[in-house]
Amino acid sequence: MADQYYCVKCKQKRDLKDAHIVTMKNGKPALKGQCVVCGTNVNAILPAAKAEQLEETEKTEHASDHDHTHKDEKTDKEHKDKKTDKEHKAEHKDKKDHAHKDEKEHKAEKASKADKK
Repeated sequence: MADQYYCVKCKQKRDLKDAHIVTMKNGKPALKGQCVVCGTNVNAILPAAKAEQLEETEKTEHASDHDHTHKDEKTDKEHKDKKTDKEHKAEHKDKKDHAHKDEKEHKAEKASKADKK
């Protein structure tokens, strides 16, 4: 952020690091960051027009970074989906085998009951 904001500890206007726009409980925009000199948290209530201007510059700065991370996230997700598909097939096979065993046991029980009668 190019603007300077008042640091209470330094008692001067300073640049901010890690500055980002937040919305306060009352719905108004504010800027939060840290003083580059002393590291104190700095909060500044912004007029709506200034907040919109800062949001636009923030979006353009992070747009190129987001594109690269988005591609990586997509490939990670595809890899996870393939892994879960394999696991799903293995689980399905286990369930099918288990159901088949239960069916055999059930038939055996029926046969033993019929023999007793």
